[in-house]
Amino acid sequence: MTTRVGFKLSASASPFALMTALGLVGGVIGLAVSTRSFLFSYLAAFGTAFAVVLGMLFFVLLHHAVDAGWSTVARRWAENFLAAIPWLVLLFLPIYLFKGTLYDWVDADDHLREVKEPFLNARSFGTRAVLYFVVWLMLARFLRLRSLAQDLSGDPNLSLSMRRWSALGLILYAITFTFASIDWFMSVDYHWYSTMFGTYLFAHGALGAFALLAMVAVRLRAGPLKQQIPESTLHDLGKLTFAFSVFWAYIAFSQWFLIWYGNIPEETIWMITRAQGVWTTARWGMVALLFVIPFVFLMPASAKRSPRLLTLVGTGILVGTFTGLHWIVMPAQHPVSFGFGQVLLDLAALLLVIGVCGSAVSRAFKAAPLYPLRDPRLAEATGSEAHA
Repeated sequence: MTTRVGFKLSASASPFALMTALGLVGGVIGLAVSTRSFLFSYLAAFGTAFAVVLGMLFFVLLHHAVDAGWSTVARRWAENFLAAIPWLVLLFLPIYLFKGTLYDWVDADDHLREVKEPFLNARSFGTRAVLYFVVWLMLARFLRLRSLAQDLSGDPNLSLSMRRWSALGLILYAITFTFASIDWFMSVDYHWYSTMFGTYLFAHGALGAFALLAMVAVRLRAGPLKQQIPESTLHDLGKLTFAFSVFWAYIAFSQWFLIWYGNIPEETIWMITRAQGVWTTARWGMVALLFVIPFVFLMPASAKRSPRLLTLVGTGILVGTFTGLHWIVMPAQHPVSFGFGQVLLDLAALLLVIGVCGSAVSRAFKAAPLYPLRDPRLAEATGSEAHA
């Protein structure tokens, strides 16, 4: 095996370039035809990419902080997905520039807006966004550069350095992710609030990230990394996906239950809006894709080692991840239902965001070895078949 293995998940970046081009054309048309509707589609698509990519950052930080062995090979794939973070900065610009269209609090003048004005104002909204991205970019760059440096030197001190800083990184991650979730998604309806929203969106994105990592493992194990990826790695990623599916369901139910029990008008109206019309279908579809199907099909140990099941369930989870962001964002624009035109806008926004992020990730996979060549724990990750 050479030190540089080509990325086999996509032969080239051209499919992503085509998606980007189609998304741009659709986006321009969407902005011209219905600016507000397209922007909400774009926010949902951006939110999906944001949640999954930040879920990858969590995976890398957690791997180093707990000094995990089994996830050593998968860590490099998650690092490659972090190449999308600089492009998330670019993709965020339309959200900031059109914040007056997306967020009613920008121009509202009611009492609640006045009370929240020290936090919800254009200047602090932008300042916090810069802070979030600076933290994520620094963490991603620090971990990526040291990981690649270790490929050349094999220096175990680099692992110690990444472990020490990842402990602090997890704290910074938790704070920035929570506040970004509040700023960008919860404040779409600034009258509503939930103390669990940051955790809910984190569980949402982490579940999508783990499912995607399992799908990457399946694809690479069938190709260039057959010898480097033991079957136990599929099993472990399957267990992680299963566990976070249950965790997501727990957080989602807890958020709903506390709102139902409290029966506070400012909280219940958000849930009531999302429990009527087409959003009832979207809600139960999300529950099925993110919890019921993974719970039923991934429960057996053999299922967690099945490439076909991991791929099918993982695909459903990614669809459910977008459905969930759509369910959070879109009722602010369409409280009851939406037509086929909105579906086309959703598709254009998804193509644009996936195309841009996918191109960056594809280049990252091609630019470095597909596994950490000289990580001290590589032998542990690849040397034996672990049992559940």
